[in-house]
Amino acid sequence: MHPSLPPSLTNISQEISVGTLTQKAMMASGCKGKDSWPELVGAEGKVAKATIERENPLVTALILHLGAPITQDLRFDRVRVWVNTNGIVTWIPVIA
Repeated sequence: MHPSLPPSLTNISQEISVGTLTQKAMMASGCKGKDSWPELVGAEGKVAKATIERENPLVTALILHLGAPITQDLRFDRVRVWVNTNGIVTWIPVIA
């Protein structure tokens, strides 16, 4: 429990603290919840984003166009949704 926060904000403090973990510590802790969505290949990107965030509220889905530059860091709170020029999911969305 964070000493300067009231008990009602403890969970918020814990969620923020997770963002400060090193990549190694995150890898050791593992991801929680559903981590891949193969059934969304061929779906509209916006629909895929909503589905992913509904099925695993611990992640944020990012819609990216094929070829977009990305960082190489591993984050268990992010799912990349790769779409083509028509906005259709072309790769299996996974936590990355």
